[in-house]
Parts: sequence; structure tokens; C-alpha cells
Amino acid sequence: MADPELVLLDEPTAGLAPLIVQLLGEQIVRLREGGPSILLAEQNALFAMGVSDRAYVIDKGAIVYDGSVDALRKDESLMREYLGV
Repeated sequence: MADPELVLLDEPTAGLAPLIVQLLGEQIVRLREGGPSILLAEQNALFAMGVSDRAYVIDKGAIVYDGSVDALRKDESLMREYLGV
């Protein structure tokens, strides 16, 4: 338990104040840089893209996007249709 290879975070920002979400994001980035892989399940797409390298967008149980966060940000139709951004 002291040195995990994978950390699963399920909706870590749910119900948190914006300042706490920002601080949490900073800690997630630090944790990620420290070694373990992180699997983040998050509905706050902007937060998730801010702390991630890779993204999966799931709609009705099907993966509709699998790729880099950078490529996802460039796909305006996908961002609008699935992420409301």
C-alpha cells in the first residue's frame, strides 16, 4: 500500500468548493509526477483535462473518444457535443 502502481480517483471534485478543487488538482499533478499511474473518473471535464495526458469520453456506456487531451481540446464538435464546452 505504501508504493502503489495505480491510484483510482472516482469523482474527487464532487461537492468541493472551487478553491479546494484547484488545490486538489495541484496535488494530483504532484502525485502523478511522483510515479504511480492515476485513473481519474470525473464529470468535471475541464478539471480532468487540466490534470491528465490522456482522455476517454464515455457516452451511454460506449467509449466515443480515446486519445490525448491535446487532441480532444482541438476537436470542437466533440467538446461541444459530449463535454458541453
